[in-house]
Amino acid sequence: TITGSIGIFYGKADVSELLNKLGVNVEVRKTNPRADAESMYRGFTPDERRLLRNFAYVIPVSLGPRILRAETAVIAALSIIQSVWGDWRRA
Repeated sequence: TITGSIGIFYGKADVSELLNKLGVNVEVRKTNPRADAESMYRGFTPDERRLLRNFAYVIPVSLGPRILRAETAVIAALSIIQSVWGDWRRA
């Protein structure tokens, strides 16, 4: 028997700056300090980032300065798929 793990990708959208620009205020009521950690209305605090990075299975990734636009996201995704499938190997 071969046992493996399914890779899990997790991302968190932070729309707080957008809402701020639109003049939308969000009021959060919580029962403990990290109850809203998964909320898209704020980013992670430094303490929450430290806590997440302490898990052995968490590998932080970033796009760095490159942000995909709708026009280029499909091209980038297809390029990755072709690379994984080996389409770019020399014959």
